[in-house]
Amino acid sequence: MFFNIIKNNFTVITIIFLVFSGYGQMKDIDLPIGGVDTINLSEIHYAIHYTKNQELYFNGQRLRFWDQLPNAIRAEKRYPKGNAVSNIIIYADKGLEYAYIERIRHEIGKVWSGYLHFKSDGYENSNCLTFYISGSAMYNKGYDLTNWYYGPKIIYTTKEYIGEDKMPTLEASSPMIPVFWQHNFSDEFFDIHNYSKRIKKILEGENDASITIKTDSLYTFNNEYVKFSDTTTLTKIIDNNDILFVKTRVGLSYEKHFKAMTKIQERRKHNKEHGVLRKPFIIEVPFIYEEELVKKEIKLFN
Repeated sequence: MFFNIIKNNFTVITIIFLVFSGYGQMKDIDLPIGGVDTINLSEIHYAIHYTKNQELYFNGQRLRFWDQLPNAIRAEKRYPKGNAVSNIIIYADKGLEYAYIERIRHEIGKVWSGYLHFKSDGYENSNCLTFYISGSAMYNKGYDLTNWYYGPKIIYTTKEYIGEDKMPTLEASSPMIPVFWQHNFSDEFFDIHNYSKRIKKILEGENDASITIKTDSLYTFNNEYVKFSDTTTLTKIIDNNDILFVKTRVGLSYEKHFKAMTKIQERRKHNKEHGVLRKPFIIEVPFIYEEELVKKEIKLFN
């Protein structure tokens, strides 16, 4: 009997550990395939799980409102916890629309700058795709495109309806922006109403290109459809530009977006002018933000 009690208690403790460590959500997530980067999973990081049922978890905690994600990140960073990290790993189901992953990126960008690692190829390895994002000044000035781009602040799942959004919205703290020109530009780029002149000036002085991902095998560049299998054209775009603006077709799945970005990522290179980052510096542009750019006479996509 004594050993049965120990065994039962151990089972309960194990289950609790698995749930709170994120493993409880893994069975509801089919990761994409094809990551060309790696992440040291043993180093301290934040973990975000987004299941096929569209349930969102941060460090094992279920979130029911989008505002809770930046608030949870800020709570980890500030005193007394002080758990500021440079890496966030995103475990997202490949069958979701990429628009939901983009929403997660925007919520993270309200309060944090650093490396996003999109986990792939299973949970027992370190494979991923890694990109740097810079916190956007617009979020700290009350100009939040996500409020009308993505609709309600409630995180609706495929199985439940939560009800009214009664969660208080806290003012996001300003993230620390690194000194490299790419980071500063990324910060200013999303504050078009205050930095339109500076954005235009930087674009005049830097080589940049813009592509729209249509599928995992096709994108548009300079008003033409190009296959990702055309490695000559893609290599020229990568090698000849310092900034690459990427837009994703509405409705594209996360899996297909991941495959397309993998083909881009495997050709990017480290360059001393880009510090620790790869060339070209990638900025993903939500389609609704493109409209704001056009209003300021900045046309990136044909």
